[in-house]
Amino acid sequence: MSYRVCFEGHDAEAVVEHGESVLEAAVRAGLAVDYGCSGGNCGLCVARLLDGEVRQISDWDYVFERGQRDGRHFLMCSHTAAADLRLEANIAGGAGQIPLQRFRARVKHIGEAAPDIAVLRLRVSRSHRLRFLAGQEAGLSHPRCGDARLPIASCPCDASELEFHLRARGGAQDDPFAACVAQECRSGDWFDVEAPHGSFVFTGNMERPVVLLAWDTHFAFARSLLEHIVALESDLPIHLYRSGIGEPPYYLDNLCCAWRDALDQMNFTTLPPTGAGGGDAADLWAERIAADTDLAGSDCYLCLPPPQAQRAAQALEQRGARPGRIFRAHP
Repeated sequence: MSYRVCFEGHDAEAVVEHGESVLEAAVRAGLAVDYGCSGGNCGLCVARLLDGEVRQISDWDYVFERGQRDGRHFLMCSHTAAADLRLEANIAGGAGQIPLQRFRARVKHIGEAAPDIAVLRLRVSRSHRLRFLAGQEAGLSHPRCGDARLPIASCPCDASELEFHLRARGGAQDDPFAACVAQECRSGDWFDVEAPHGSFVFTGNMERPVVLLAWDTHFAFARSLLEHIVALESDLPIHLYRSGIGEPPYYLDNLCCAWRDALDQMNFTTLPPTGAGGGDAADLWAERIAADTDLAGSDCYLCLPPPQAQRAAQALEQRGARPGRIFRAHP
């Protein structure tokens, strides 16, 4: 049985499924609720029960403050819903209100999504689970490979593991960080992480159809946003367009096809390959998107490098997209 959770003072709600904590449901719903360890230690996810009933599902070590010992305050990570709930809880109003977090994460796995694309997966300790929104980025630092800022490809609903996509070779220019990670890093290595960065997140209540245009490893932005929609079980119409380097299918094409098959409202279109970001292809991309979509009534998210995103935005505007509904990964 599932129960609805409404957060007082916020246009936000979540659905708690059987056996799921209130915190897990809120994060899965894409809400920027305040939390830290998710294990009952830090107390950041304390909420006040205004209406309904909760049930404890795990122990905690956090000691409630004097004003919280009224029987109505509880830890969202340690309780599930036993009825529909109305709560008071700390929820950030936007990406900029989520505090910057710094911690170390261990390499879980480095694999290949394609011969030239490395996928880095970092495991985050339970005491430092990252609080972020789909579409945000992380700064990574490694003693041998140096520093980089990369989009987080994983969903906030699984903050214990962070995924990053790196073009290890075959790009327009060498990327020493990506090449070093692919060739020299091993499971168990440590990265220093600083996150979240960026404001490339879904806005409002996602009331309009969404167009996602992704190029090469900037597909990581699209993956995070799409994983968020999948977790929401949303019926939001969405169309993913992909281009890249080399001939299609592009890396993780099978994942895109799986989304298309699983989600009735999703379309997936492969675009021809381009060079360094597809600047010359912006008009061709916009023509194709305009032929499929009512651009004036859609939100467009451009998962592209900065110069190409600017040209694509201009091309989409010329074909009816509204400037205020075009969002870029690098504004």
